Amino acid sequence: MDEPLHEWIAALASATPAPAAGSAAALSLSQGAALGVMAVRFAQSRHSDAERQSALAASRQVLERVAASGLSKIEEDCRAVTAMVAYFKSARASTPAPSSMLDEAMDVPFSILSLSLEGLVALDNVIELVNATVLCEAGTSASSMWTAAQSSYWIVSNNAAWLRARKDWSGTVEEARAMRASALRSYESTCRVVSTGVERTT
Repeated sequence: MDEPLHEWIAALASATPAPAAGSAAALSLSQGAALGVMAVRFAQSRHSDAERQSALAASRQVLERVAASGLSKIEEDCRAVTAMVAYFKSARASTPAPSSMLDEAMDVPFSILSLSLEGLVALDNVIELVNATVLCEAGTSASSMWTAAQSSYWIVSNNAAWLRARKDWSGTVEEARAMRASALRSYESTCRVVSTGVERTT
């Protein structure tokens, strides 16, 4: 996403097929993971023992990868949605849709969900080590990644229903449902730690 943020937000608000929910979920994922990296960096400056440093470094590596991947998914989602909408609006809609187009329409939101789960687990693994001064950032990180997980799960389910006449996606939806449940567990675990920490400071 190379355009200025205010231009992208304007495009999101426009009456066009893309960017839309998938791209917004990808942005939420990316910014959430980036905030997670920030929280972990503060924790790395606080803890000196090797075991904690190793855990923090591992989580930071995952979160950095998720943040970068989230940005790439914004453009991927725009391309996938634009191609699918164009196909169904054209005369070709009466002919079988290209398998690659159908797969991409499912693969992009599914990968956003998968990345969201990775990021939430990585943050939850070290949330007990996060500095009290950046608990709000860690909580916002988790909330943003959970938003991406929930949104992308909805998109996978909706696309599967929309495209079921062309391919059976039941296995994909079941896998997505399990991933969403795992993401929710990590999110709730992180939120408990953040909420307890914030309450102690008030």
